[in-house]
Amino acid sequence: MHRYKYIILLIACTAVSLCGCNKFLEEKPDKKMSVPVTLADCEALLDNQSIMNSLYPVAGEVAIDDYFLSATDYNAVTDNVQKENYRWLSTVDVGLTQWRDPYRVVLFANQVMQVLKNIDRNIDPSRYDRLLGQAHFFRGYALFQVALVFALPYVKNEAIQTPGVVIRTTPNVDELSVRSDLARSLNSIATDLQEAIRLLPEKSLLVTRPSREAAMAALVRVKLYMGSFEDVVYYGKQALAIDATLIDYNSLSSTTALPFQQFNKEVLFHATTSPSAVLNPVIASVDTALIAQYQPNDKRFGVYFTKRANGTFSFKGRYDANNNSVSFSGIARDEVYLSIAEALVRIGKLEEGIGYLNQLLITRWSTDKFVPIPLLDKDKALDLILLERRKSLMFRNLRWMDLKRLSTEDRYAKSLTRELNGQMYRLEKNDVRYAFLIPDVVIKNSSLSQNKR
Repeated sequence: MHRYKYIILLIACTAVSLCGCNKFLEEKPDKKMSVPVTLADCEALLDNQSIMNSLYPVAGEVAIDDYFLSATDYNAVTDNVQKENYRWLSTVDVGLTQWRDPYRVVLFANQVMQVLKNIDRNIDPSRYDRLLGQAHFFRGYALFQVALVFALPYVKNEAIQTPGVVIRTTPNVDELSVRSDLARSLNSIATDLQEAIRLLPEKSLLVTRPSREAAMAALVRVKLYMGSFEDVVYYGKQALAIDATLIDYNSLSSTTALPFQQFNKEVLFHATTSPSAVLNPVIASVDTALIAQYQPNDKRFGVYFTKRANGTFSFKGRYDANNNSVSFSGIARDEVYLSIAEALVRIGKLEEGIGYLNQLLITRWSTDKFVPIPLLDKDKALDLILLERRKSLMFRNLRWMDLKRLSTEDRYAKSLTRELNGQMYRLEKNDVRYAFLIPDVVIKNSSLSQNKR
């Protein structure tokens, strides 16, 4: 274990160096400490689930419209940052962890890539390629999470002028942190995922380790966000060609507290967010208008929701099989179906797109009760797919991404509202608050540009 003390020190250095603190960096690691040098060392770093699969940013999920808090529950929350985040205050500082923790993932990935450069691939080619592919996946995945929280929505003809994220490609903690533009940021993320696709095996023994299937699904997500719909279809179909298995929701119990097993057969990559007091199912109530969208014989209703004595509903359908203040932020196969369906409809392939939607929905309805969706015109088909996407992918750390990308379209841009103690709070269409402020400690100790207010 002594090999990893050096890396833990680097983690601390990076957390501080992203804030520009040089004094800490002047303290050199103990010369007796070993640095990782073997494939086994690299594997141990990438298998550190507490870093690589946990604590992804939750600020966007806190800001979504799929839930609300009663005044009593809101007032009982002691975390003021979460409460300000919930109200979309323009001054909210979401906290250093929302920035730092995904960059820890990036640091581990970069450290592995550097070590691999000094190892002969011929020693174990398949393991070497898998580890390099995992490193590319984790770096791209983490940076995309940062972009979703701290950058404005992607608009193709504006992205080169829109501030993006800090792209780190080495474990050098003294490297100057500079924000790339959003176009370069997302292209870099896509390139990492494409490398992961090239290097990874089709399947992984552990869903905490990325696979080619997971990398394709992650790239589908990025390309959907960027509006590259032909790419969504291409990579989505390749992912389903590896495995198209869906859970038949008729096989699940609607009475159990946790209907889904951890690492269930739809999960392609397991990850979770940092904790959020306001998202805890004990107090977060599902939006009543959204609840009303579920029809009789839709099995999602029973496996997703629990009705409380006061008539409100809590969410129990977590794909990580937990019922606490963290959210699932990995990738599941149902998301791929929905993304392909949307992309096909957007490029005019309506019948094929509705076909993918039907393939998913037949597994979500009571046996023999589902009536396939007929061929619709483009607008109605897209309206339905986006609604089904929202109904299927609840509390997966995806709604914020969808709100952001749809905010650039007149038909789907939505003004969000919350009412608390007689006061209304709003997040308007195309609002600059779709990019959260970079934590103040980072800005004060660096030359990074802050998001506009």
